[in-house]
Amino acid sequence: MELDIISYSLSEDAKAKLNTVIDNFQVKSEAKNIFIFDKAGRVLVYRGKNLSETEAEFVASIMSAVFFASEELGNIIDREDTLNELIYETKKRIFLIARLKGNFLVGVISDKGKNLGSLRLFFKHFVQDLNQLFGSIQKVEKYELSLSPKQLEEKLKEVLS
Repeated sequence: MELDIISYSLSEDAKAKLNTVIDNFQVKSEAKNIFIFDKAGRVLVYRGKNLSETEAEFVASIMSAVFFASEELGNIIDREDTLNELIYETKKRIFLIARLKGNFLVGVISDKGKNLGSLRLFFKHFVQDLNQLFGSIQKVEKYELSLSPKQLEEKLKEVLS
């Protein structure tokens, strides 16, 4: 059994700029959770409260699935249609997900009490700022790690415990 490991590398300058952009958005929007992740849901950056690293990865994976399922739904109607942004609401929260350069997505979770128009405007500028930064992100080469079924089971138990 082989396991693909993909990671991303940011220069110190890019990290500082990214943190500034995220901090500015978080202050303006008062967003509770901010995720930057790839199509597979691997988290590049997570800011927020009440989620462990594993939970953040799980939420990012679901956000990715929701985004791309919504895009496929649109493609059934019009094959040339592309989804760049998805916004939906639950009883208590607003979810915003947008496509970024380099096959990345950004996901934001905010309390429902916030003004949706202001939040969308802040989010639009946030996405624009992130896209300017994403030229400096380098994909690190893929590594293959061979694990026996027993080793994989031990790793899963370790993660789940």
